[in-house]
Amino acid sequence: MLTDSSDEAALRIANFIVSELNYGGAVADLVGSDPVRLTEAIDSAALLELATFVEDDFGVQIEDNEIVAENFATVADLVALLRAKAALATHAASDQTGQPHSRS
Repeated sequence: MLTDSSDEAALRIANFIVSELNYGGAVADLVGSDPVRLTEAIDSAALLELATFVEDDFGVQIEDNEIVAENFATVADLVALLRAKAALATHAASDQTGQPHSRS
């Protein structure tokens, strides 16, 4: 579950891309105001590694049909997907108990 702020999550993802996926640029390139598109930064095999990292590190399940350009275009788009999944998980948990869960 995503508990980081969007900025913290973006930095964790960008750091992984630079350090583990051998992106030749800087973290700032991926999280700046005009971010590098991930399809230009990494190849398709690395994209799958990124999806696995996000699943493991943030505790979410990314379905195969979610690994699309709209969700993985930029680090910010990926963080938006995480936020949406966190909101869905919170909603599902509150439905099971009948009580809303507080967000921290």
